[in-house]
Amino acid sequence: MDIGQKLKRRRKILGLTQEEVAMRAELTKGFISQVERGKTSPSVDSLGDILEALGMDFGEFFKEEENAPIIYTPEDFYRYRDEERNSVLEFVVSDAQGKRMEPCIFTLSKGGETKVEPEFEGEDFCYILEGSVVLFFGKKAYDLNKGSCFYTDGSKSRQIKAGKDGAKFLWITTPPNF
Repeated sequence: MDIGQKLKRRRKILGLTQEEVAMRAELTKGFISQVERGKTSPSVDSLGDILEALGMDFGEFFKEEENAPIIYTPEDFYRYRDEERNSVLEFVVSDAQGKRMEPCIFTLSKGGETKVEPEFEGEDFCYILEGSVVLFFGKKAYDLNKGSCFYTDGSKSRQIKAGKDGAKFLWITTPPNF
């Protein structure tokens, strides 16, 4: 791990100059420059001051970057068929429970529906890919057709029922909720 390059990358992400980081860390701009270029190594105390100036702690800075997948293909999807509801739920990101959002694709046959999703602390977004649906959000009902979407908070229960010919839609919740 190149500490200097990692510090520089974080500084640039935050849109800070070396001078701003130096001022916040109570160090000199020249010292920050030397650390970023690998010309000197900071002491533990100086590194702590720099990390604080960059809004990080030691644990976050030294955490190894995970080799988690970023590409998911249909072979990775987990499919759940609910015969009673005439629906298929595809978890398109297989490890979404450890992430901040959960995208799923639902396919509802004629007369199909999702289960009633209870209120939760979060938000959800749904885009209708095919067909039409009726969204039940709390006590209200909304008709949506292909190309329409909804974005809601989790303050009310939600359920989706297929229109006359069925439907397919992408439903994303944050945090994971399905």
